[in-house]
Order: sequence, then structure tokens, then C-alpha cells
Amino acid sequence: MDICSNYQKYSRLKKIQFFLYLAFIFLTLFSFIHCQRNDKIKKNVILITLDTLRADHVSAYEGKYAATPHIDFFAESGIIFQNCYSPIPITLPAHASLFYSQPPHTLKVYNNGQIMPDKISSPSLVSLFARKGYNTAAFVSLGVLKSHFKLNEGFNHYEDNFPEERWYLNAAEINERVLSWLNIHHQEPFFLWIHYSDPHDPYAPPTLPPDFRIKLNGRLHSEFCLQKREIIQCEFELKPGENIIDFESMSDFPVPRDDFRISLNDFEHKENDSLSFIYENLTFYHSGDKQSVFIKQYGRIKIINSGGKTKWTLRFQGNINLFPSEMSEAYKHEVEYLDTQIGKLTDHLRKMNLLEKSTILLVGDHGEGLGEHYSDLGEIYYGHIHYLYTFHTRVPLIIYDTSFSTNHLKIKNPLTIMDIAPSLLKIHGLSIPSSYVGKNLMNLNNTAESHDVI
Repeated sequence: MDICSNYQKYSRLKKIQFFLYLAFIFLTLFSFIHCQRNDKIKKNVILITLDTLRADHVSAYEGKYAATPHIDFFAESGIIFQNCYSPIPITLPAHASLFYSQPPHTLKVYNNGQIMPDKISSPSLVSLFARKGYNTAAFVSLGVLKSHFKLNEGFNHYEDNFPEERWYLNAAEINERVLSWLNIHHQEPFFLWIHYSDPHDPYAPPTLPPDFRIKLNGRLHSEFCLQKREIIQCEFELKPGENIIDFESMSDFPVPRDDFRISLNDFEHKENDSLSFIYENLTFYHSGDKQSVFIKQYGRIKIINSGGKTKWTLRFQGNINLFPSEMSEAYKHEVEYLDTQIGKLTDHLRKMNLLEKSTILLVGDHGEGLGEHYSDLGEIYYGHIHYLYTFHTRVPLIIYDTSFSTNHLKIKNPLTIMDIAPSLLKIHGLSIPSSYVGKNLMNLNNTAESHDVI
């Protein structure tokens, strides 16, 4: 009986040991598989396009115009490409070339306002990441990139809402939307496109003070920053008899000047049979059913109200015509404002541990002329679109990834923004479509691979 009992105890002990051994093996295998999966966790992609940003206004490049310490952070810890060029200095077609790795003449997209073709031989970079399970989102800051123009292929979320009074968003407004999205979606692999456009005309960061005032009967009525080019609507309460509305520029105006300082475009006001108008120092220009008003420094409207107290509404989109020195300075301030907001984005990414979990690529879509050349009409040229000078086409390109084997690597070989799509695919182990024109800039060790094809 004792022998039988001891055998049963021994048998149960062996079974327990066997099951413990199996549990140990299972836990070991689970831990191994879990570690393997962690090694293959998908890194996020954060693509930041910097609309109208010249490379020479990023201090990590030439460093002689603007101070950009927050953009420089990515350059110092990543790879900086010193000679990246855009195939076209226009926002929509430049971004199309970036996403499809095709030149504008292949995509048949040459200007803002065009709608992307329904059938494109190349797949969108975004759609390739979406097929691999990435949550894809875009936040754009210019009306020319609205989803109506069909650059949104592959995006699960494409945010393109704008306030009624303007066609653009500043970087702080974009950040607010982006950070709200990240707070919800940061735990899943994502492809995030952030489009900033603050260096783009109008050169008017939110911190810009008022530059234009309106007075009613000698008293201040309102002040605005016309440089922001917002649609402005003013409502006046007119007394019976004579009312005087004064328009004044709040900035200095060199004398003598032959051109106009202030333009009030789409100038329209509420008609009223009891009101008659006398205009002083205002020059009207009519184009179709629209009219603009030009003012040198001061302008006045005398309104004779033959009725009782009444409300009168004036609506316009203003603009201050900047002098050459002001244009360059305003552009610099825009770049530095943008950099500050990139710093705020970076701080948020750091707090969420997303800097280590993401490949972050910053690139300009095109540059900007700041008076270095004259137009075909003999005028000093500011802006982009019409010319292909280096100022209009050379853009910053920086790739940041903590898994890279090198930091602060500078690549001088010429390349284009069409190289971005194949490079991001290569970094993340995705196949590069044969239809892509761009070159992969990365080798297997995640260091820059140079090429000399533009």
C-alpha cells in the first residue's frame, strides 16, 4: 500500500514537473517571438514639407539669413542633403512629383488649380504605405492642396478646412490639428504628412502687428494687419449728416513714392439710397464686376447720410505693398516663425517618444525669389512660379532616423525631391515601383547613397 502510494505521488510530481517544463518552453518561445516582433515593429513616417522655403534660409545650410535652431536639430542628428532641387517652383505639381516620383510633364500637372489625373502610371507613395497597414493622414495649409485637386490618394484622413477669411493656415494652426490627431493615433504605425506654408506669400506671421487703421469721425474704429491678406468686414454706425471714414497706413512711407502703398481688393459696400459718397485720395480700379481701391498713405470717404442713424458695411481684402528691404526681412521672419513652430512639434514628439519611433523627413517644395532678378517687364521679381533660378528650385532636404549609423552626414551630390519616395520606401523595407523616376538615396546600412542625376 505504501509502495503504491509513493508511486502515485512520484507520478504526480513528474507530471507537475513536465507541465512546468512545458510552461517554461512556452514562455521562452513567446518571449523570443515577442522580441522578434518588436525588432520588426514598423517605424512611423513623418513627412514635413516646408512650402516656399529656400535652402539658404536654413541656418544648417548657409546660415547667413535666418536662425533655424529647431530645423538644425534634425540636420545635426540626421542626414542633410545640400543640393536638393525641385523640378518645378509651384506647390501642387511639386508635391505631385514628390508623392509619385514623376516629373510634372509625365503627370500632366503644371500649375496650381489643376486636378490630378484619374489614372497615373505610378502608385502614390502614400498608397504603398497604406497597403502595408499604416494609418495615413495629411494636414495641409494652402487651399491649392485641398482634396478637390486629388492629391489625397492613399490618405485615410486628409484635413483641408480653412477659415472663411483666408486661404491658408499658419503653422500654429496646423500644429493644433496635428497634435490632436497624434494624441489619438500615436500608438499605431502611421504615415503623417504635415504641410507648413509660412514662408509662402503673404509674409505675415501671426505675431505681426497691425499696419492699417480705420477711423470713423476722428475716432479709432479698427486696426488690421493687411499684410495677412485676410478678408475684412467692417460695420459702421453712421449718424445723420456728414460722416468721415479715414484710412491710414501705420508704417513709414518714403517720400517721394510714385507707387501705391495700400490696396483694398474686392472693395464692396452696402448700398443705401440715403447715403452719398465723396472719395478723397482713393484710386479705383475696375475689373469686370470687381473693384479695387489704391491708397498711397492716407485716404478718406465722406458719407452724407440724409436719413436717420444707419449701419453701413464695408468689405475688402487688403494688402500692403512692401518695399524691397521689407520683403526680404518679412520672409526671414516667416522662416523663423516656422522654425519656432517646428520646435513645438518636436517637443511634442519627444514627449510621446515618437522621435525614436519615426523616420522624419523635412523638405521644401520649392524656393522663392527675393528681388535677386528682374521680371520680363523690368520689375524686381519676388515670388516663384515663373522662373527657374537656383533661388526658386534649391530646397532643404533632411532625413532624421535614430537607427541610422551616421549623424550629421552632409551629402553634396545633386538630387531632386522625386528621390524622396523611393528613399522612404527603401528605409522601411518596401519595394520601389519600377515606374518611379527618382533614385533611392539610401543603401542597406541606412547611410546616404549619392548619385549625380537631376
